[in-house]
Amino acid sequence: MFLVKKNAVFMRLVAFRKRLRKSEKWRLDYMTLQMHYQEKFEQGIEQEKIDSATRMIETGKLSSKEIALYSGLTLEQVLELEKKLQLA
Repeated sequence: MFLVKKNAVFMRLVAFRKRLRKSEKWRLDYMTLQMHYQEKFEQGIEQEKIDSATRMIETGKLSSKEIALYSGLTLEQVLELEKKLQLA
């Protein structure tokens, strides 16, 4: 009996999803949300590169070129980060 109820709920959800997919406003909202998630994801990756490079700079054991190679930042970004850290 539980399986029948569960199946009915599932079928209602499938039908609801089909109606939503036909809605242009829903598609626009969904794509906007997905783009927002992608932006935040990319910002998080970039911030982690900066944090990693900062830790490497603070140890003082690696050259700027090595830090750029290991962190995924450009050499220019690493040099700029080194300047910021010296001023702080």
